[in-house]
Amino acid sequence: MKRLKYYILNMKPASETYEDMYEGKMYESFMDKNPIVHNHAVYWDGEIGYEITKSNRLELSKPTVAIHIPMKQFQAEEMDTAALDYLFRAFIPYIRALNEGNDNRKRTAKENGHYFIYEPNNKVLVRNVVTVNRVAQKYYRLLGRNTIEPIDGLRDRGVSSYKPGKNCMIQPMDGIREIPSYLCVSILIQVQLPEGKHKKAVQMLTHDLPEAVNRFVEEFDREGMERARALYEKQEAIRVWLRKEGYCAFVANGSILPREKGGDGPLRGAVPFTAVPEDEAEVAGVKGMVRGT
Repeated sequence: MKRLKYYILNMKPASETYEDMYEGKMYESFMDKNPIVHNHAVYWDGEIGYEITKSNRLELSKPTVAIHIPMKQFQAEEMDTAALDYLFRAFIPYIRALNEGNDNRKRTAKENGHYFIYEPNNKVLVRNVVTVNRVAQKYYRLLGRNTIEPIDGLRDRGVSSYKPGKNCMIQPMDGIREIPSYLCVSILIQVQLPEGKHKKAVQMLTHDLPEAVNRFVEEFDREGMERARALYEKQEAIRVWLRKEGYCAFVANGSILPREKGGDGPLRGAVPFTAVPEDEAEVAGVKGMVRGT
């Protein structure tokens, strides 16, 4: 995160290109030759990586951030569709809370900054906003040196000639071939950075967002995830039974059928559904009404 902070704070005051942030340029220095440039736009908060890419070449102040959280931090060895769906829904309130503390109704998102996250409907689906990926951990350490003078011939090697800062000088870790890679849950969000407010952009990306993610991991309800998995398995068992027996629909007793206005949630105060005796059946341990084709 120190690198990311350095890149943003060293932008020209009127600039909104965030070029260095997207490139993640680092310099591996040598005593007897020009430095080697590494482009690595993943920024680390412990073992959690924040990979920053352009959302659109015309909206450079609105990056896409892939948050890579090792699955071991959720005490899980695998994540199926139901688990990822539950985890993503559990993360959304933390982004909403960030916006509640950050937004100013008198200003636009571009003026004030804003976090964007996909809001799913009530279906459990495979979604590209939350996936499982194997992500290599940080392979370098920062040297912590002061700024250095440009090296002769640096520009001829296609390398920026400005003085690299102390948070851009690196040294690969010993045993680089053994740098661990973890299975991670990767969550995609977009962040609208406030135009002309680089200090606030730093706060949003390097402080507020990592703090919210760490709180989410600490408070994650693993038992809730297992309940969501069990419910999804039961739903799948019901679907298999319906296809096998030639039915087209099943409504469980206790279901709330009316929906809230403008949403997919159950209508509060609605009367729960109860099947009439002649249509009642028990499927996968659940009683309700079945209907044929």
